[in-house]
Amino acid sequence: MRLLNCGILADTDAQNDELSGGQGSVPASSSTASNGRSMLIDRLPALARSRLSDAALGVTTVMPLTWVRSAMLVRANSLSHGISGVRVKLLTNLVKLLEQNIIPEVPLRGSISASGDLIPLSYVANLLQGSPAIRVSIQSNGTKKLVGADVALEEAGISPIEFAPKEALALVNGTAFSAGAAALILHDVHLSIVLAQMLTAMAVEALHGTRESFDPYFAQVRPHPGQEEIAQNISSFLWKSQLVREEIGSSDSNLPQDRYSLRTVPQWLGPEIEKLVLAHEQVVTECNSITDNPLMAPDGRVMQGGNFQATTITSAMDTTRNSLQMGGRMLFHQLTEMMNPPTSNGLPPNLTADEPSCDFLMKGMDVAAASYTSELAFLSHGVTPFVMNAEQSNQSLNSLALISARYTQTALDIFTHLTSTMLVAVCQALDLRAIQRDFLDSFAGTFDRETEKWTNKWLEGGSEVQKDARIRLWIGFLSKFSGSASLDSSERFQSIMVSLCGSARGLVPTHHYEGLAQLYQELDQWTSRLAASAQSLYATTLDQHSASHTLPYLGFASKAMYSFVREAQQVPFLRKQQLPGRSRESVFMGGKRGDTLGTYISRIYGALQRGSHLPVVIECLEDAHTRRKARGAREAKL
Repeated sequence: MRLLNCGILADTDAQNDELSGGQGSVPASSSTASNGRSMLIDRLPALARSRLSDAALGVTTVMPLTWVRSAMLVRANSLSHGISGVRVKLLTNLVKLLEQNIIPEVPLRGSISASGDLIPLSYVANLLQGSPAIRVSIQSNGTKKLVGADVALEEAGISPIEFAPKEALALVNGTAFSAGAAALILHDVHLSIVLAQMLTAMAVEALHGTRESFDPYFAQVRPHPGQEEIAQNISSFLWKSQLVREEIGSSDSNLPQDRYSLRTVPQWLGPEIEKLVLAHEQVVTECNSITDNPLMAPDGRVMQGGNFQATTITSAMDTTRNSLQMGGRMLFHQLTEMMNPPTSNGLPPNLTADEPSCDFLMKGMDVAAASYTSELAFLSHGVTPFVMNAEQSNQSLNSLALISARYTQTALDIFTHLTSTMLVAVCQALDLRAIQRDFLDSFAGTFDRETEKWTNKWLEGGSEVQKDARIRLWIGFLSKFSGSASLDSSERFQSIMVSLCGSARGLVPTHHYEGLAQLYQELDQWTSRLAASAQSLYATTLDQHSASHTLPYLGFASKAMYSFVREAQQVPFLRKQQLPGRSRESVFMGGKRGDTLGTYISRIYGALQRGSHLPVVIECLEDAHTRRKARGAREAKL
C-alpha cells in the first residue's frame, strides 16, 4: 500500500519511493523499510493525517447535506461487512455522527469516481479525525451551525479517530458518494415518472381523448411489462372521468384517433420504466456492496481488485437522465397541443379564459417549456465519452459516476420545472373544458327550441324529419364551436350561426323558394337570436365557474391533482379582471395584486420540491395497483 499525494493509499511506485527513501517498493506486509530507517507501519497514521489534509481541497460549491449523509450511511454499511480492515470503533463513531446530524461540508465537484470518490470521502475521514480545517454542519432543533470538525466532535462527546493501517484507505476508497446520491435521485425520479403518468391522464381528459389507447389488449399482444404497467396505471387514473371519449372517432374534431403524445404513451414511456427498474437494481446492489480495495478475504487473502470503479452507477444515472428526457419530451408535446387550437380539440389559444385577441396567457409558458425540453435533451448524453487520464495515468479508466449523478439531479430539477408548468396548464385546460361542457349542456335546450320553431314551419316530412334536421344542425354547431376557439366571443358565435345558415337553407324543399325573402329573414332572426343567446350564456357560465363545477367531470387521479393545485396550493383558475380606477392594471380573479403566472408556477414548483404532492401521487398509484390486482384476479377466474 502506498500513499498518493492526495493522501489516499493506492498503487503508485513513485509515491512509495518517497516513503521508502527512494529505495524502491515496500510491500504492505513489510515491517521495516528496505533501507533500515524507520518502520513504515509506524509512520502510516501521521502520513494518513497529512495526506487526508491534502485531499481536502476546499469547499467552494457545497454538496447537498442529504447526499453527504447518504454517502456516510452507504460507507458505514459497506465497511460493516468486515472485510475492509477497519475497527468497530470507527464504524461506531461514523454512526454516532449520523445520529447526531454532524455532517461535513463537502465540495460538489472534484471526484472522477474511479479509485472511489476519493476527495469527497476524505472529508468524512477528516471529520472522524477531528481536523479543524473541515467545516461541519450541526443541525439540532431546527437550527444549524457551522464549526470545525474538532469542535463538533468535542461537543458531541465523540473521540477523534487515530487511523490504524488500512482504515484511511477503507474510508476513502469506495463509491459511497456516487451510490448515495444516485439512490436519493432515483427515488425522486421514480415518483416524478409516476407524476408524468398522472399528468398524461389529465391531458387525455383536457384534450377530450379516448381511454381506448390504454386498453389491456394492446399489452396482451405485445407483452412488454413496462407498456402494460403504464397502460394500466393511466387507465386506472382515468376511472370515473366524464371527459374522455369511450369510442374511437367520437371526437368533435376531424381526427379519427388521438395524437401520438397521448395514444402511444404506454409504448413511449414503458421501456423507460423498465430501464429505471434496472437502474434501481444496480443502485441497490451498489449500496449493499463492498467497494474498497484491497479486500481482506475471510480465508486470509489480501485481494487486489477494482470494486471501487463506479461504472454501474454511471450506467444507472446516464439511463435515468435519458428517461427524464423521454418523459419531458412527452409532456412538452402534450402541453403544446393543449395550447394550440388546431391540436387542442377546441381549447382556446394559450388556454386563455379571456378574449384571445387581447390575452396571450400561457404563451410564455410554451416558450419556457421548449427551453426545459431542449436542456433535458442536452443533458441526456452520457458522461463516459469524456473520461480523461488521471493521477499520472494510474486512473486511466474512470467512471465519472458522481458527475453523472450531479447532472441527473440537474435534469430532475429541470423536469420538475416542466411538470410544474404542465400542472398549472392542464388544470387551466380542465377548467376550460368543464366550462365548455356546462355551456353546451345549458345551450342545447335553447338551440333545440329555437330551431324547432324554424323547422316546424319550413321543413316537410313530419316530426322525425324535423327532429333529424335539428340534430344535424346541432352537430354542426358543436363542430363549428370546437373549431372557432381562436375567435373572440362576439365574433365566434355570430360566425358559427352564420355558417349554419347554409346548412339550414339546404334542408328546405325547393318549392319553398317562392318565399325566399321570408325564409332569409327568418333565418337571419334565428341566427341573431341564437348567437346573442349563446354569447350571453357563455359569458354567464364563465363568470359563475368555480372548481366545484370542474371536479364532477374528472377522473380519479385528475380530481386528486386538480384539488391539490386549486385547494392545497391556492392556484386559481386564471382569468383577469381590471382593478377599479386603474385602467391598465389587472389581477387574476381569486389572486392577489402582484401575482403573476410565474408566481403560481413557482408555488407549484416549490410544492413539488418539498414533496407536498407525494401523498396524492402515492394514493393514486396504490389505487391503480389495487385495480390491477383486482383485474388480474378476475382474469384468472375466466
